[in-house]
Amino acid sequence: MISPSLASRSSRTLTLWLTAALTAAIAVVPAIPAFAHSELLETTPAAGSKLSEPPTQVQLVFGENVQQQGGAIVVQAGDGSRVEEADTFATEANVATVQLATNAPVGTYTVNFRVVSADGHVVSDTFSYRVVSSTSSAPTPSGSATTSSAAASSDSSPVAGTTDAEEGSGSSAIWVLGLGAIGLVLVAAMIAVVVRGRRDSTD
Repeated sequence: MISPSLASRSSRTLTLWLTAALTAAIAVVPAIPAFAHSELLETTPAAGSKLSEPPTQVQLVFGENVQQQGGAIVVQAGDGSRVEEADTFATEANVATVQLATNAPVGTYTVNFRVVSADGHVVSDTFSYRVVSSTSSAPTPSGSATTSSAAASSDSSPVAGTTDAEEGSGSSAIWVLGLGAIGLVLVAAMIAVVVRGRRDSTD
């Protein structure tokens, strides 16, 4: 029969182990957002802006580094013609750019972009800006601008709302691992209490 003092010590030990387990759980769960993917922070021209003259480039700034491979920035006039210069899409650290034709006319332009962040996650979206003054009277996009090495295949064509198919499975795996670790800590705590209780009873 276990004495009251032994039961009290076992209860305190279990409490300490449970406290340690909960502390470990709190440490694991907040770590999960650290796997968040890159997001667009800033655009030049700014989304919805009105410009007195055509811009020479589109620049996108992201929350983490992005890769050039698999990315593209496509800029279209209202009639569907493209005004980005071919083979000018480039990335440097967390910035992606593309050069534009300098004789773009007045009108609204739509920017479709697709980039691959450092962790392989695809980020894509669309925004527009408006040119309200221009020296050109008709659209004259660069003849070579109809193709872009970064958007040459359908796999790399920017599509608004594209998501990474592996994002959901990766997040689920992280949660499963975190909960599994917590479960192991709790089981170990209970086993330790039982073993110690038996030793104290034998003594």
